[in-house]
Amino acid sequence: MLKIGEGRTADIYDIGKGKILKLYKIGFPKQAIDEEYLNSQYVYALGAAAPEPYERVENGERYGIVFQKVDGTTVLQQIVNDPPNIEQYAYMLAETHVQLHQMSADRMERKQKAALAQQIAKTNRLTRAEKDAVRGHLERLPDGMQLCHGDYHPGNVIAGRKSWVIDWMSGMSGHPCGDVARTWLLLTFGTVPDEMPEKEGKQLNLMRRRLTEIYLNNYVKLSGATQSGIEEWLLPMAAARLDEWIPEAELNTLTAFVQGRLR
Repeated sequence: MLKIGEGRTADIYDIGKGKILKLYKIGFPKQAIDEEYLNSQYVYALGAAAPEPYERVENGERYGIVFQKVDGTTVLQQIVNDPPNIEQYAYMLAETHVQLHQMSADRMERKQKAALAQQIAKTNRLTRAEKDAVRGHLERLPDGMQLCHGDYHPGNVIAGRKSWVIDWMSGMSGHPCGDVARTWLLLTFGTVPDEMPEKEGKQLNLMRRRLTEIYLNNYVKLSGATQSGIEEWLLPMAAARLDEWIPEAELNTLTAFVQGRLR
């Protein structure tokens, strides 16, 4: 079993025969792993560009999922390795996201607005009045039944002979503009992966604004959505992220962003 990748929540191993094992860290909630497996099965059955999930496994105190191994490297790594072609990678991100959003996911158990409302209610970063204001804003936003990834960013897209979208733990049925708003926040405020070398991390931070701008412009052009429609979702998406396992620095930045939007 050869370790080929590492993230904040899981390690990735090549186990041969065209398969990889995503093995979660000790203590990571088993329910969340089960949700990723079921979501991945649903999305694969829809015909989306997602690796096939084969089975759930246990390895000592750790749980994991065996997936189809796909060719290519993450778009995040390609951007870092090849900065002059950032426009090409940003376009790829937008095009692949639009393709996902063209699929109906009405039978997906997780519903966008309900999931966001639950996360907003659980965060301890906001006052009760602030939470009520955010939930009121969320209720006024349009509903949707399209396939949404829930955590779409360059590290979750693998590009080789074709593009693949991985990590469907947060997959849901919802409005595409909300899914794009989430990506907007991740590109703007998301912290650099822990495993990325410092030099590459600094380089990526310098490219954030350009990457976000090109991705959004191309998504709007390809989908027919409006940037103002996407921006309406930034407040509830940011507030919901305050309930997630993310670094303290990002939590502080997002808290300030939410409170600033509520003023």
